[in-house]
Amino acid sequence: MKDFDVWTFYKKHNKGPFPYRRIGNKDFGQSKFGVHPKLKNTHIGRKVDLIGRSIPFRKNESAIVTLQNYLKNRNTKSAKLLSQKAVIIIEPKKYLGKVIWPK
Repeated sequence: MKDFDVWTFYKKHNKGPFPYRRIGNKDFGQSKFGVHPKLKNTHIGRKVDLIGRSIPFRKNESAIVTLQNYLKNRNTKSAKLLSQKAVIIIEPKKYLGKVIWPK
């Protein structure tokens, strides 16, 4: 495993989408997962890619249901790719570790 991908989803805004090609990365330091051998000269811990996306959000629908619908409908390349993986909540804390996909 080379790195972790952390996705942040935002409510789609009327003025336009989140800049979908923006990907940041971060080294959060020492990690129980170690460092990838190819990155040992540039990282202390496991590399984390930080990716954001804006998605449609319906009134009276929870954020988790909204994200599940995004993955289920697979209307974008990102949704198609993400729907093939497990999705685990890391924020907010009350849902930390909750697997929301696959349902």
